[in-house]
Amino acid sequence: MFVAVQLVRSYHRYAHPAGAVIVLAAMAVWTVFVCAVQPGLPVFARGERWRPGGRAVVLAVADLAVAITAVMLTELVDTHARITTGAPTLPGSWASGAVLGAAVVGGARLGFPAAILLSAALVIERKEFAATTMSSVTLLILAGLVVGYLATTALEAEREVARVREFEAARAERDRLARAIHDGALQALALIARESTTMDRAAIADLAAQQEVALRSHISAIVLNADVQPSGDVDVRRLLSDLDTVWPHRQVSLAMPAEPVPLPRHDAAELTAAVRAALDNVDRHAGAAAKVWVLVEDEASAVVVTVRDDGVGMSPDRAGQARAAGRLGLATSVIGRVRALGGEATVTSTPGSGVEVELRVPRR
Repeated sequence: MFVAVQLVRSYHRYAHPAGAVIVLAAMAVWTVFVCAVQPGLPVFARGERWRPGGRAVVLAVADLAVAITAVMLTELVDTHARITTGAPTLPGSWASGAVLGAAVVGGARLGFPAAILLSAALVIERKEFAATTMSSVTLLILAGLVVGYLATTALEAEREVARVREFEAARAERDRLARAIHDGALQALALIARESTTMDRAAIADLAAQQEVALRSHISAIVLNADVQPSGDVDVRRLLSDLDTVWPHRQVSLAMPAEPVPLPRHDAAELTAAVRAALDNVDRHAGAAAKVWVLVEDEASAVVVTVRDDGVGMSPDRAGQARAAGRLGLATSVIGRVRALGGEATVTSTPGSGVEVELRVPRR
C-alpha cells in the first residue's frame, strides 16, 4: 500500500509512468501468490537439529529474486536525476520483505546472504555508495542477521517444548499404568499373601485369571491407543455409595450431600479409585479396630472428598519410606491420581492420631 501511494504521488516524475504501474501490478500479484502459497509450506523440518524446509527455501529464494528484479527495474522507469539524488527505488520497503522472509525460513544462514544480494542490487541501481544507500544496506544486513537468529531460536525452543510435552505425556501414561497395576495385580497378590492359608485353590485361580484379563486390557489399550474415556457427567455419590458394603469388616461412615455431585465420567471414576485406594491403605495400616469416615463436599468449582480414620496414624516421613521401598499405594494410587486430574491431595497425620486424606478435584 505504501509503495502504491508513493507511486501515485510521484507519478509524473517517472520517465515511464506506465512501466512503473506495470511493475507495481506485478509486485501485487506476486504478493498475493506468496500469501496464498506460504501457509501450506513447512517453515522447518523437525529432526535432531533444526533445518529449513526445502519448499519454503525455494519460495524464499524466488521472492528474493523478484525483489532484486523490481529494484533493478527502477533504472528503466525512473529518471537518472531522481536516482542520483537518492529517490526511493520502485519497490521501496517492499523489497526488504524478501530478506525478512529468508531470515524466518532459513535463519541467519539464509537471511544474511539475502541481505547482501539485495544490498548489492541497491548499490548497482544507485551507481554509488551514498549515505542513504549505506543506511539501507546496514538495516538490511541487521534484519537478516537479527531476525534470522530470533527465528532459529524460536523454532528450536518450540521443538524443545514439544519434547517436554511428549515426555510429560509419557510419564503421565506410565503413572496411570502403575496405578492400574497397583490397584489390580498388586492388590490381588497382597490379598493372596495375607489369606493364602484360608483361600482355596479355586478362589486363588479365579482371582489370578481376573487380574490377567485386566492387565491384558491395559496393555492392549496402550498398544492400540484405544484408551478413550467416555464423555458426560456422572454423580459421584452413586460411585461412592457402596463403600460400606465393600469393606463390611470395617465400620465406614459415609456422609454425602442430598443433591447430585456431578463430575465428568473419567474424573469421577479416578476420584472414586483414589478414595478406594485410600481405604485400602486404612485397611492395611490403620489397625483392625480403626473406624473410617468419608465426607463428600460439593463446592462451586471443585468436589472435595475427605477420608479420615482413627487408627495408629503414621510418621511424616512414612510416604517417602514407602516410595523408597517400592510401595506406591499412597503416592501413586491416591496423590498421583488426583494430581493427574489437576487437583490437590493433602495427607495429614501424626503417630497415634489417625490419618486424614483430603482429595480436591476441580471441575474442568
